[in-house]
Order: sequence, then C-alpha cells, then structure tokens
Amino acid sequence: MKNLIALVSVILAFTVAPALAGSGPVGNWKLSVKTPQGEMQETLMIKGSGDSYSGTMTSQQGGPSDLKNVMVKGDEVMWHRDIETPNGTFALDYSAKVDGDNISGTAKSGGDQPFEIPFSGTRE
Repeated sequence: MKNLIALVSVILAFTVAPALAGSGPVGNWKLSVKTPQGEMQETLMIKGSGDSYSGTMTSQQGGPSDLKNVMVKGDEVMWHRDIETPNGTFALDYSAKVDGDNISGTAKSGGDQPFEIPFSGTRE
C-alpha cells in the first residue's frame, strides 16, 4: 500500500504541479505600452498549445487585430501584428517573456525609421 501511495504522489508531482505553475503565454493579458505619445492600454489574447498558437490584440484606438506567426519557446513568446491606419499598414514584431502572471517585452518596427516600444502587463 505504501508503494502505491508513493507512486501516486510521484505521478501527481509530475503532472499536476506543472499545470499549476502557470499556462505560459496562453490567456488574456492587460498591457501597458509606453509610446512616444504617452502610455497606452491594450489587451492581448493568446490561445493554443504545443506548436499551434494564435491570438488578437486590441488597443484604445482600434478594434482587434489578428496576431501572425505566434511562437512560444519556454517562457518566451513572439508574434507579428499588422495595424491598419489611415496612412496604410503598420507592421510590428513583438517579443516578450512570461513570468507567472506577468509579461514584459518590446514591439519593434522595421522600415525606414525603425523604433522599439517597451510594454508590460498582467494576466487577467
């Protein structure tokens, strides 16, 4: 009987404990983005598992935009986002690190005038 209890304890330690440690980037996030025009609030939603992730972002100034090329490697997550503006499409590449219910990273633009915008947030 003691062996059975020990076996069940080991199985639970390796299956339940990692699930309780957090779900990586999957979930809903409230972000604070530090732009040259001031701080903006955005929401980020990431869903998926294994090698297949997707999501959306919504800013104060516009509806949701789909994330592209969402990749998760350990506690890091990367994605691409195209934002439609009156002046055309604006592309940003994001990279972030998840630490429990906190996320932080940068959004980078390419093109003629590249820049980098820091952001951070918490899981909702």
